[in-house]
Amino acid sequence: MVFKLYYLIGSQPARAVLALSKLLNVELEKIHVDLFAGEHHSPEFAKLNPTKTIPVLDHDGFVLHESHAIMKYLCNIQGVSDPYYPSDPKQRAQVDQYLDWFHIKLRDPIAGVYGPLLYEKSGKNEFIKVWKKGINNQELYSQMTSEGLSYLNTQLQDVDFLVNNSLTLADLSLALTVETLRVIRYDFSPYPNVERWVTSVVEHPAHKPFGDEYKAAVKAREKQTTDSSSDK
Repeated sequence: MVFKLYYLIGSQPARAVLALSKLLNVELEKIHVDLFAGEHHSPEFAKLNPTKTIPVLDHDGFVLHESHAIMKYLCNIQGVSDPYYPSDPKQRAQVDQYLDWFHIKLRDPIAGVYGPLLYEKSGKNEFIKVWKKGINNQELYSQMTSEGLSYLNTQLQDVDFLVNNSLTLADLSLALTVETLRVIRYDFSPYPNVERWVTSVVEHPAHKPFGDEYKAAVKAREKQTTDSSSDK
């Protein structure tokens, strides 16, 4: 069976899927989608995923988008749940709880804090202009981000990971997105448990190669933007 993953290394949800695939020993055919070039708006990609988002998984013609759904599917199809998506009903419910909470309470606020900088650094690229939404809501997004990080800091007191003290889908999804705040030198000093946790997930052997690739891509993108600006 063939697993095709449409991705961009700069996408935190895509990197979560990549890290899980390594943990599960799932071989992926990786297909790069350049959001900065607007490839996600092409008719071909829109046919594959009408929401025009990444990552997208194509498993022998069965197509899924949304990273959480993809990660759960990979665990199920591979017959491997523990510890990443626990077979224990209560622990699995806790993982689902964190994933649902994250989408409602933290991902958008972090995007609102981080997004305007990304938009500016991209040279105000029209294909990622959605990220500038935080420009007029900085106070609100900053408050929501702080509240979310405070909650996580409490949950991570005296433990390394969020559920059963083992690496799960919740850690992969949440920590990799929280890490993006480091790009804007966000002050993590009030949240030492969160900072420790993010580092452990980012540096985990399953993610580190993709994290290094992401850092190299960021440097290349910044150089490209700088060179383009100097040419004007």
